[in-house]
Amino acid sequence: APPQPRTDGADRGPVTKSVERLPLADAPDCVDSRALPAAFAATLAWPWCVHAAVVTASALGLPVLATRAPAVTVLVVSLGGTTWFAWRVARAPWRRPRERSERLSSDARALLTALAVAGALAFTAAFVVAWALPIVAYDALGYRLPAIAGWLDAARIAWVVTDDPVRNGYPLGQEAVSAVVAAATGSLRFASATSFVYVAEGALAVWLLAEATRVRRSIARAAGALFVLAPMVILNAPSGYVDASFGGAVVALSCTAALLGERAALDPVVAVLSGMAAAHVLSLNGNG
Repeated sequence: APPQPRTDGADRGPVTKSVERLPLADAPDCVDSRALPAAFAATLAWPWCVHAAVVTASALGLPVLATRAPAVTVLVVSLGGTTWFAWRVARAPWRRPRERSERLSSDARALLTALAVAGALAFTAAFVVAWALPIVAYDALGYRLPAIAGWLDAARIAWVVTDDPVRNGYPLGQEAVSAVVAAATGSLRFASATSFVYVAEGALAVWLLAEATRVRRSIARAAGALFVLAPMVILNAPSGYVDASFGGAVVALSCTAALLGERAALDPVVAVLSGMAAAHVLSLNGNG
């Protein structure tokens, strides 16, 4: 009979010892992480709360977009709900890898730092462009901004009387959030700025997932920055389109689904985060 492979791990031939990986929450080489999960939860919760509030109020026939007062109330209440949710998520047993004793090379550290700084600068510059310059993109001018203007005239989210069925056919979830911001500020200037919440959501999701799979923090942070530095994200985010927002939501959904699979048992906090990300995907471009 042929010799049987050993099962104590000493045999390093075709059959090796099976190693069961400890869950991240129980791994001895990990430390507590609070700020990053809380920030990610905030980027998910704020647009979710605003969207839920304005749609619910509109369904009840309330003129939530009539004046600044009700719109500001929606934003303040949503901010309160976002703060509570982020605090609740931060209390969950989030863990990240402990910084390793072995140091990266100076070239690697310089590259990772440059990527993180470039991502932050690109995000800031694109946001300033969205705030300072007018929207000139065709889709935004053709049916996204007109849909928001129609809702403001109706004082709530409503069916828009128009010869362009697209203004009622798309999910227009980001536009619902932008409508509340427009009503609260009295201007459509910030209509395209809401997309940056979803972009931040995608970047933080990549960062969080990387740390959850034991990637050191500097590399995980650079991975999140690479999402921001994607040309489509930088060019599309300030345009009034939703492609960058939709990309951030899809990335967030994929990462939270992976986090659910990484946990040894069903984690209700991660499940809620994944559900919020799925809601964003459907509300932004569920038909795409």
